Amino acid sequence: MPALTQVVFYDDMAWPGDRVPAQEVVQVTIVRRPLEGGSPSRKAAELYLTGKHAAEVDAVLSPWLTVGHPLQSGHQRGKTTGHGPAAPAGSAERRDWRRDLRKWSDGLGLVNPDAPQYPAWKNKIGKHSYPADLEEAYDLIGQGKEAEALAKVERFRPQGTAA
Repeated sequence: MPALTQVVFYDDMAWPGDRVPAQEVVQVTIVRRPLEGGSPSRKAAELYLTGKHAAEVDAVLSPWLTVGHPLQSGHQRGKTTGHGPAAPAGSAERRDWRRDLRKWSDGLGLVNPDAPQYPAWKNKIGKHSYPADLEEAYDLIGQGKEAEALAKVERFRPQGTAA
């Protein structure tokens, strides 16, 4: 007769040495992205917790999630900024999307308001940098919302010009 194996997950936050069975799994992912240049950092963990500990995690994170900008449930956005195609950074699809964003932005004559000598998609030192509102505007173009997109990029227009 085959042996039965029972797998029991224990609460990750239980006092060291205590073996308290977990009741819930909480998945937490934190991605930190500098707004200007730099590389994002990512931490992710799956926590096996009692109901009480899961509620504590929820209570700590809920205020932050409430005031944040909601992500679309079940839809993976672009990995670097949350905009663009649901394709990993560095993929051909993502590169093509960024190329098209640059063409669109350049066609409108948009510039970096902090460094007008550079296009809107470059930062103050001339490196590629895609501000979230520029990417959001380009997403709106893809949804056929041109008026909203143009309003969103107003800050990228050179001084003394209008749409």
